[in-house]
This record gives sequence, C-alpha cells and structure tokens, in this order.
Amino acid sequence: MTNVNTRKICLAGKNQIAVDALIYMINLGWKDRLMVCPNRNDTGVSTWQPSLIRYAREFGVDVVTLEQAQEVPQLVFISLEFDRIIRPADFQSDRLFNIHFSALPAYKGMYTSALPILHGKQRTGVTLHEIDSGIDTGPIIAQTIFKIPVTWTARDLYFAYMGHGFALFREKLDRLVASEAPRSTAQAANGSSYFAKSEIDYAGLKINLFDTADGIIQQLRAFSFREYQIPIIEDMQIGGWDILNHSSREKPGTVLDRDAESLTIATIDYSLRLSRNRTWEWFEVTGELNDKALDPSHINVRDKNGWTPLIRAAWAGDTRLCRKLLEFGADPNRPNHNGTTPLMYAYSGKNPDEVAEVLRAHGADMEQRDNFGKSLKNYHPYAARNCIG
Repeated sequence: MTNVNTRKICLAGKNQIAVDALIYMINLGWKDRLMVCPNRNDTGVSTWQPSLIRYAREFGVDVVTLEQAQEVPQLVFISLEFDRIIRPADFQSDRLFNIHFSALPAYKGMYTSALPILHGKQRTGVTLHEIDSGIDTGPIIAQTIFKIPVTWTARDLYFAYMGHGFALFREKLDRLVASEAPRSTAQAANGSSYFAKSEIDYAGLKINLFDTADGIIQQLRAFSFREYQIPIIEDMQIGGWDILNHSSREKPGTVLDRDAESLTIATIDYSLRLSRNRTWEWFEVTGELNDKALDPSHINVRDKNGWTPLIRAAWAGDTRLCRKLLEFGADPNRPNHNGTTPLMYAYSGKNPDEVAEVLRAHGADMEQRDNFGKSLKNYHPYAARNCIG
C-alpha cells in the first residue's frame, strides 16, 4: 500500500465483515493503530456470527466507546454494520466512512437483505460512502453491484453483502487512510429510497396468501433467515417451494393438499407446493436417530450459538450420537465461529476419552488450531497428556 500515514483507525460494527476487517488490518501490521467500537449488543461471545469484542480482546486491540472514538483527532472511523447514527459534528475528525448494504441511493435505512427480494429486484450492491449528517446519504466513494439469484433468501443475500463488503473494504482501504481524503461523488436524487424500522413488523410477521405464486415465493425468500425466523403457513415451517403447472381454481390461500412433508395452496394464479423446513432436525436427534429421514445437507449447519449437532453431542459426551452423526456425514473438524472444533469441545465437556476416540477414528484433526492460534492442549491439559504427548 502507498501513501499511508499513521492515523488511528477505528472499526465500528459487528459480525463477520467487521472481524474480517480487523484480522486483515492486524495482518498488515497495523495493530498498534487500531481500536474497535462494537455494537451495543455484542457480549463478547461468538454465536452464529463472530463477536468483534472477542476477537479484539484475543488479539490485544483496544475496545472503545463511541464517545472515546469521537475524541481522537485525525481518526479514520469505518462503520461496518454499526448500530448507531453517527453525527459528524461530534467527532474531532472528518474521516468518517460507512459500508452500506445496498446500491445507494436505493434502499437507504433498514432491512436491505429483505426488501430488495420482497420487491422483486434482480440486482443490488454494497456502497462505500462518506458519513454525513443524514442516514446513508453521504457522497459515494466506491460501489460494487451484483445479481440476486432467484433462489436466494434474505440470509443468502446478507452473506453476499458481507463478502462483497469486505472485498470493497480491502480494495479501498489505502484510499481511506491515505494523507489525502478519497474522492467521492454526491448521491443522485433519482432512484433514491429509504425504509425505516417500521417498514416490516417482524414480531407479527405473516405471509400474505392473497398474491400470485411468484409473489408468495418472494415473501418466503425475503423472510427466510433461519437464525431469526422461518416463515410459517398453516402451522408448517416452510423451507422450500415449487410452482405447479396448473392454475388455481380455489380462493387464494386455500389448502389443496397436505401431508407430513408438504402443503399445496391456491394462489391468484398457479398452485404452489410448499415443503417443510428441516434445517434444525439434526439438533433434535438422539443416539438412536429413530430411523428418521433427515436431510444430510443440514447435518453441518450451525445453530444460533454457532454449534453444529456434532459439537453439541461432543460437549454432552454422547458417544453414540457422535458416532451416528459422523456416519451420516458430519464433519469432524467443522468448528464454531471462534474456530473451536468438536474435539476441543469434547475435552472441555463430559466423557472426553471416549468421545475423542470416536472423533479421531473419523478423521478429527489433532493439530487443528482455533482462530486465535490455540491448539487442543490449550483447551484442557488432559488433552495434551493423552492426545498429543
């Protein structure tokens, strides 16, 4: 990188994009220049997303409040999903930037993972812009546009935003910290839109069935985000959908057919078959598995705490369930968002000897380290004596 001065840099925000940015800058050798300002709901514990506080503490980076960051002269402040409105007048610096998850000027404000899908948009983007006194109204420095495949849910779009957002951050970081301020262009008035928190009532979320088949699918895609909510129709959690070839002749929303796995309803135009969501079933199994027909594509899914079914079983010391999950295709090395593996959990939980033996027999990596460089022996001295020597 060129033309880089020694300004202090504050990363403000949450989740994978903020953690990726932190690690990237540490790897550049900039740790002494860094501070992080986490969101108010960051408890320091990684769940389905990594905790920025946890990573900052592990790597020895200062954690500051917003008020402390505001007092730093010449600060480069970079918002990556930060949860507070930034008022430039409160800062001793004018280098305030944000990566917003939309192709500004469209979709300022809230719910940028749901609304473009709900509105049938085929493209969106991520935007790096200056922070001014408005809400996502600052001049644009750079932007990346990408397609929204018709199969994507809000969750898919959110993860795409984080990936493209981090790529944009890496590409433009040198411009943000350079001696001269980056060039920017005022946002256009045409195509501008803003949506407030009141736009979607997630507490009372309900699919409107008086719609076309495609319109209902857009609702289902927009509101499918398994860590937060799974759409429900007729008391069934919906995980898939398929438009049938014949036109509906009943009132929209009428149930035409139903069994344990699917539901067919009438719509304004075509009949729509909906299938049951089975994402979380692997977390409900026992050591016997009861011969249930479980979806193997979900066996390595992480729950709201970032645990896989195998991690849960390893922590609980359930050797029979561990063995069954591994036989069905569970990854013995898939960690949580801190990089903690099932084997590490085994040696921190119950029945470590037998569980570790099962995991090792199915390919658990004894040398794997977590995201902070800790090995198995750091999790429990017993593991060092009995596994690594």
